[in-house]
Parts: sequence; C-alpha cells; structure tokens
Amino acid sequence: MMADPSRDLIRRLLFAMKRIRCVEEAIAARYAEWQMRCPVHLSIGQEAVAAAVGAALRPDDLAVSGHRAHAHYLPRAATCRR
Repeated sequence: MMADPSRDLIRRLLFAMKRIRCVEEAIAARYAEWQMRCPVHLSIGQEAVAAAVGAALRPDDLAVSGHRAHAHYLPRAATCRR
C-alpha cells in the first residue's frame, strides 16, 4: 500500500494541474484568433495524469511525449512565457 501523500506533494500536484488548465484554456481562447493553424490536442480533464508524471520524475530524468505534450512539459517548466 502507498503511503499518504505529504501536504507539499498535494500542493505541488494541485498547482501543476491548475497551471496546465490555465494554459490550455488560454490556448483554446486564442486559437480562434487564427495565429496558430495546427491541430490542438488539449488535455483538459486529464491534468492529473501529467501532474503526477511530472511529480514522479527526478530532475535529471528525460521525458518524451508525442500527444498533448505541452501538458507533460508544464509541471516541470520553471516559467511560462507569452
């Protein structure tokens, strides 16, 4: 059986999930501006998966994602730029 998660882990996971959701909502809102003309595969509703994977990886681990990749990048990203 897995040990109970710490408060710090819970906070980090919640922050990562909220960050992913906010970025994806911004992408969805700006998509209609016709500045990006590529398929956009959002992971709204699946943020917990990307947040948990990001939390499980060590700082020196590499991860490759082929679908909804920005959601997997965001939990590990130090900053987000516009």
